[in-house]
Amino acid sequence: KTFESDISHLFMDALKPSRQLLSCDPSKHTFLACSFLLRGNVSVSEANIGIGKFSERVEMVHWNRDSFKIGLCDRPPPGINRSLLFLSNN
Repeated sequence: KTFESDISHLFMDALKPSRQLLSCDPSKHTFLACSFLLRGNVSVSEANIGIGKFSERVEMVHWNRDSFKIGLCDRPPPGINRSLLFLSNN
């Protein structure tokens, strides 16, 4: 497993219904805006690749297709190498 595929895996996991706080399937909704907060050893280019793959799987409102925000923190959470927090408005 490569590091890049691990980052892409984090982004794809964000859409899984089992990863949601509410009982819903986010891949079936239209998004207004999305925010990704990444912790650990992740570069801006790797985050952009992950967002590119993520945006292929979701539907954004027609007037705000580039509504992604990225937050990077180089300090990993205790006990794991990297994490992703996904916040969205749909």
